[in-house]
Amino acid sequence: GTINKSATLDGLSITLNRNDLSVAGNFHNTGNTDLTAEGTFNVLDAEGFVYARGTFDEVYTLPGDQGPVSAVASTVNLKPGSYDMLISLEYQTGGALVQEAGFQVEDNGAISNIAVKG
Repeated sequence: GTINKSATLDGLSITLNRNDLSVAGNFHNTGNTDLTAEGTFNVLDAEGFVYARGTFDEVYTLPGDQGPVSAVASTVNLKPGSYDMLISLEYQTGGALVQEAGFQVEDNGAISNIAVKG
């Protein structure tokens, strides 16, 4: 059969605690082969300026399995406003899961309106 390397990132959460931006989700292997993935996230404004970046730990999954992924960017200074997050989880054997999400930083520093795109 044909090898199908595919995955989704489910249950995305973004939180800001003091100056630490935490990103978490479930890496769900929707293909028919085992996947090992690791990657990064970048936070950008509308002009494309990068405000934060973080690195996800490696996750290993069998077909149909899910594994938690998380990353933290320290010393983040996000002013209230709208931002985009670009997540890239690269498969060890080639290919990648690329996910984009928008979110809002409120006046009190809370994250709201997390919207996964695509």
